[in-house]
Amino acid sequence: MLQPEIAESWEFTSPTVLEFKLRKGIKWHNKAPLNGRELTADDVVYTLNERFAKGLAGKTYVGQVFFDNAEAVDANTVRLNFKQPFSGFISAFPSGNRQGWIVAPEASAEDDLANPEASWVGTGPFMFSEYQSGVKVSFERNPDYFKDGLPYADAVVAHIIPDAATRLAALRSGLINVFPAAGPQAIQQIQKTNPDFYTKSCPSLFHLGIRLRLDKEPWNDVRVRRAVSMALDRDAIVSAALRGD
Repeated sequence: MLQPEIAESWEFTSPTVLEFKLRKGIKWHNKAPLNGRELTADDVVYTLNERFAKGLAGKTYVGQVFFDNAEAVDANTVRLNFKQPFSGFISAFPSGNRQGWIVAPEASAEDDLANPEASWVGTGPFMFSEYQSGVKVSFERNPDYFKDGLPYADAVVAHIIPDAATRLAALRSGLINVFPAAGPQAIQQIQKTNPDFYTKSCPSLFHLGIRLRLDKEPWNDVRVRRAVSMALDRDAIVSAALRGD
């Protein structure tokens, strides 16, 4: 279930208008070029109008087909206007390809790796510290994080390890403490060889789908699409591909 963070609440005021109430007092990281200023509705509007709608964070179906524009009602209220009703925006916007990342105009860059010190500035619990290409990304604790007492850790280091087997070896050796998105096969292997390791499965917005060309035969016939849908053994797919999880 989605929980608000930067937003306190949201409401569809009409079938094509969605309003967000932003939490007051949230500050950007105390680093140049933002230097700890407060996050405002203008930042969210910039993100939506200049990055999401124009595809700078990756072109999306939602951004190209449904989304029209965003406007700041006041310093803490953002209004989103849609070309047509789309109730799925709440779950679609934050999922994948950086489209849900709020970016301040001062820190915006099409190539985030060109100058991470200036462009990797957010409002979250950890602030960018160091980037070593192909090796690791380091973060330090944000003392101005809006959730009292958090984060608990003083720093986080994300090691860049493309190979799955090497990542698993790094976990077992203690080089890394967390193996995110391990996948069902790796989890089963870890549970078998390292039963003392803690594994956790949780709901995700990630999904796999079959996209059909509805303008081509035979997929332009709804009866064919329904037949394929009815023929799919979803439980068997989950059992075989995802080990039942």
